Amino acid sequence: MKRFLLSNHSEILFDEERASLLSMKVEGEELLSSATPFFALRFRSKKAETKTIDSFSFHFLKEEGECFYYEHSDADVSLSFKDEREKISVFISVYNKTSDVLEWIEWGSVSLFGKLKDEGGKGEILTSFNEGAVISSFARREASPFPYLEPNYPSQGKFSIFPNMLCAQFIAYCAEEKGIYLAMEDPERGTKHIDFCAYGESIKLQLRAYSNLNYGESYVSSFPVVIRLFHGDFYDACSFYRDWFEKHLPNGCKKATENPSLPSWYFASPIIAPYPIRGKYDTDEMIPNHFYPYENALPLLKEIGKETDSQIMALLMHWEGTAPWAPPYVYPPFGGVDMFSAFVQKAHKENMLIGLYCSGFGYTLESKLVPEYQKRKEYEEKGLSRYMLADSDGTILSTICTPQRVGYDMCPYCEWVKETFSSEIEKCVSLGADYIQALDQNHGGTGYFCYSDTHGHPPVPGKWQIEAVEDILKRIHHPNGLLGCESGASEPYLGLLLFSDCRFNLNYYFGKPFPLYSFLFHEYLHNFMGNQVCETLSDDDRNYPLRVAYSFLSGDNLAVDLTDEGDVYVSWCNSWQNRKVKREIALSILKNLNAWKKGLGKDYLNFGRMRRPFSYHCSNEERFRCEDGNVLSFPSVLSSSYEIDGKKATFFVNYTSLPQKVSWEGRKTFFLDPYSKEKTMASSLLIEPYMAIMVLE
Repeated sequence: MKRFLLSNHSEILFDEERASLLSMKVEGEELLSSATPFFALRFRSKKAETKTIDSFSFHFLKEEGECFYYEHSDADVSLSFKDEREKISVFISVYNKTSDVLEWIEWGSVSLFGKLKDEGGKGEILTSFNEGAVISSFARREASPFPYLEPNYPSQGKFSIFPNMLCAQFIAYCAEEKGIYLAMEDPERGTKHIDFCAYGESIKLQLRAYSNLNYGESYVSSFPVVIRLFHGDFYDACSFYRDWFEKHLPNGCKKATENPSLPSWYFASPIIAPYPIRGKYDTDEMIPNHFYPYENALPLLKEIGKETDSQIMALLMHWEGTAPWAPPYVYPPFGGVDMFSAFVQKAHKENMLIGLYCSGFGYTLESKLVPEYQKRKEYEEKGLSRYMLADSDGTILSTICTPQRVGYDMCPYCEWVKETFSSEIEKCVSLGADYIQALDQNHGGTGYFCYSDTHGHPPVPGKWQIEAVEDILKRIHHPNGLLGCESGASEPYLGLLLFSDCRFNLNYYFGKPFPLYSFLFHEYLHNFMGNQVCETLSDDDRNYPLRVAYSFLSGDNLAVDLTDEGDVYVSWCNSWQNRKVKREIALSILKNLNAWKKGLGKDYLNFGRMRRPFSYHCSNEERFRCEDGNVLSFPSVLSSSYEIDGKKATFFVNYTSLPQKVSWEGRKTFFLDPYSKEKTMASSLLIEPYMAIMVLE
């Protein structure tokens, strides 16, 4: 047995015979439940047949210092441990004895006790899924629309893949202030699967790197799996990763204060107003609504801007003259370029901004929303199947946006795809749009899995995916606007996709949102609240203010989905008739919170570095029923903290309809008015409904 004694009164026990972590103790308390294979390999044949072997199937050969060697008929493996006192770094090498391709390599796996905090256990799990989520019930996660899934072809948007739905390369577990941090600290930021799943009666945390290899090639990791044990909470885990991230910034990633490519409106905190010009929700009949012609929306947008005292960005859906959500062809606008250009010019004269939703790396054969839109003839005559994502055996399938279209997903590695996609987005740029969500459906910015051996890339996922997307985005010239994607841009694209559509509310399906994204990346960019694709929680008059409060505290721009009658609704996927929010509630909290983003809180909420919020007490909580019948509870007052130039500020938000008392230890200085420097000192305060305060430390 190999014992590692770490400097923080913790220890790790590794069974070299079976290649398994047997014990992880923090201050004498055991965090592991059972032995789990420390590594596993997946092979894939040209017929798309897969084979997985784990360390329990290997024969232990020898130990040399802190290196361990194993053999199997299909592969030889060596593990190299580096004891760095506060952490252990583990590298892996795999000699492939087969003619198949080594698809992914898993190492660093551990087993937790099989129940989490809300089901009789002690711990919780933090993942970077959709900007950050904390899971307290394994059973609830597995019963949700986002259970553990083995990533495969064809891709599903909900796979826990980095850089896709996952924005960072780590996962953490914490039980009563004792935690495990597992990270793949890869500065090249290649494709990974980082997740947790059932393993017998236990829960396995697993980290997998996709190899980027060809058939028969062997693998040598250029980066380690880092294992840390700690005393603290999830902010500590995020701090470990942030420390590494800031020493290995992605190409082109700059702090917002140093980034000349950011337009002035980025720091003026415009409120984003998503709405369609056809239909009344996502898959409705494509009949022009009252927002068409485009200029019809201007009086309402002007009214919303006046009532919220904010600049407004109209973010259009169903605007494509081809068909909604029918990529790659989005141009010209519905109704023609002249009508649309006149709308943009008038909006700009009114100090409004214009944004457009596009739809990622897809190829549409036919639209289900506009049936007359057909591209089968082009697809067949030009032989475009050779540019689509495919399985190893040549199968072409897609699961992306199937209610809206029939089609496939394009491989961004192919030159035809690069040119077609970039030219279509540049046409949108020519329309004068201030923002283009170019990669809707491509969460985090990455294209989906391709196993083709005819495109020129390796026949498995890997860093080629990231390099291909970076190439495409760099071809798009948009000197006066910004590009974004669905969900926050994942790490490799932080310098390229600077304003994106957050999906944190999806985490209510299986856990609670956690501001991991903002904690890691807020000094470099921020995003916006999004078109809120699903309801997820009950009671919209309370649900919507909760979401606004969370977005504000994350430092993101606020959003309001509008109906063509001037109402506010909570979810883009739902009919306007079903999920309306009282307009006076929505506009009240938008105005009150956005004032801080423009007033005394501007520097913190635009440029600040997120910190762990200080402890406070709020005696009341709000309970929300989820779609699955579970009830989630949140304090009636939420908070977050930021630091800039040595100054620290904490924001508290009362998102409820009643005054709420909040208290903290000691007397602190706080501001009640975002535009007044008049300050008060106290240890408690009653915060009025839909209001925020700023406390200085």
